[in-house]
Amino acid sequence: MNPRFEPPSLHLQPRQPLRLRVSAGQHVTSASGTTWVTQDGDPRDIILVPGDSHAFERSGRVMIQALGGDAQLVVEEGVELARDGWREVLRRATGIGARLG
Repeated sequence: MNPRFEPPSLHLQPRQPLRLRVSAGQHVTSASGTTWVTQDGDPRDIILVPGDSHAFERSGRVMIQALGGDAQLVVEEGVELARDGWREVLRRATGIGARLG
């Protein structure tokens, strides 16, 4: 058996924003759907469509939300959920919350 590393993915539903804490150099990639990403202190609004990635230039909190319909994002290991209740939601939905600290 040859184990493969599969980065964690997040399923997003419209009108349900998700807060994440990221480190500089981490990135998210859209696997499906259209996603809006913004980072505290950064005036840009980033729109990701399937296949697009965004690398974070600095550490901090980000807000991510699906636009139009459901979306799936792949996040690199090291992205941590902000401490606002979403950690438990992610843990139950994907099982990765325990690794996020």
